[in-house]
Amino acid sequence: MKLDQIHLDNEFNCRGAFSEDSIHELANSMKAQGLINAVSVMANPGPPYLCIAGHRRVAAARYLGWEEIDAVIHAPMSLADAHRVNLQENLGRRDLRPSHEMRAIIAIYGDCPDRDQVAKELGRSKQWVTGRLRLREMEQRIIEKVDDGMLGALDIQYLLAALPGERWNLAQMLMEKKAQGITSRQVAASVKLCKNPRGIKQIVEARDLLFDYGRTPSWTEAMGWCAGEVSSEALFGMSPEKLEQLGINY
Repeated sequence: MKLDQIHLDNEFNCRGAFSEDSIHELANSMKAQGLINAVSVMANPGPPYLCIAGHRRVAAARYLGWEEIDAVIHAPMSLADAHRVNLQENLGRRDLRPSHEMRAIIAIYGDCPDRDQVAKELGRSKQWVTGRLRLREMEQRIIEKVDDGMLGALDIQYLLAALPGERWNLAQMLMEKKAQGITSRQVAASVKLCKNPRGIKQIVEARDLLFDYGRTPSWTEAMGWCAGEVSSEALFGMSPEKLEQLGINY
């Protein structure tokens, strides 16, 4: 396929935009060994075709001055299905970050996906899916530390139990203590997190609100919230301002 017939959309690609160094590195490999795997594109009524897998290979081929590249042409599909192909193509790559996976899951399955379905279709565990979706509750600087490998899924679980304004300080403590050989469990056990057990009336109100908004937290999140271990922001996936508007101030 002619390279000028392929459209690259970095916003569509779950790995985002690539650095020039990354493209040049692949270009050197392709110059020496050729293209090992064809790229995937989606057919449109006419060119350009949308690249759905192989963005860096296309960019590297253009850098090398190639005019054509081997491509698998998929029949027209929904944007969600195209995102699914893109994510499945990239899941095994070492440089795919948890935040990339989170955004791709939401793009494919929506804000409140069936975690069992996602796990089955992506060939991952439900715990893996839950860990990615929990990142939605975190601020950007915490997400960056997860992407860098400094915070893990268990750390995020503990951070969700803290009040939003306390999470960054707790995240810093977790990273510092882990560097000293102290486990996340030991750190969390020494810190008093959000302790605000809910009453029957509050639990019933929360159940109805979750139903109205189509949000289905895991049973551990729900029980943690009832016990005061999980904040309302984490349970409902809403900002404090939104919860206040709805009358949820506990």
